Amino acid sequence: MRTYVPTNARSSQYFRAAQQRLDRRAAGRPRRAAGLLGILLGLSVLASGCLADPQRQQLGRLLGELQQDREALGQTPPHITSTCDQVADVKSRLAGEPGLGTIQPAWSELRASTDALQAVCGQAILLAAPAGDSAATVTARARWQAGLARELDVACQHLRRAASSLDQGPPC
Repeated sequence: MRTYVPTNARSSQYFRAAQQRLDRRAAGRPRRAAGLLGILLGLSVLASGCLADPQRQQLGRLLGELQQDREALGQTPPHITSTCDQVADVKSRLAGEPGLGTIQPAWSELRASTDALQAVCGQAILLAAPAGDSAATVTARARWQAGLARELDVACQHLRRAASSLDQGPPC
């Protein structure tokens, strides 16, 4: 700050008035800055509370993928190769992506549905293999077909519970 030495009485009055104005301005700035900082901090907290949770969004996308996979495996004949690869991909993403396991019970239900859909994949692969007409083969194929239908129902139940915990509509 500059130092001013008044040369007469009038100059000294002007100097004191100017100095008082500068002092008032300087004293008001920290309060305004603190007030502005408080407002910005409050708005950022408010905005972050309104943002969607990225882990919940990711689980919602995985739920959608598993719904499509379940529908594809429920068709006759089931689309085995690409669908089973997608189910395995979802299962590894559920296990490997950080933070997804903290969203309970959706994560547990999606994980259980991938287990059921992978069982469907195994039984569909067995049913797609050429087989003979022996009594044991016919009995085994009937069990695999019943197991396939049962595991599709189990997967549907898990997907419904996961959708419910993610506040989405029933998938199947």
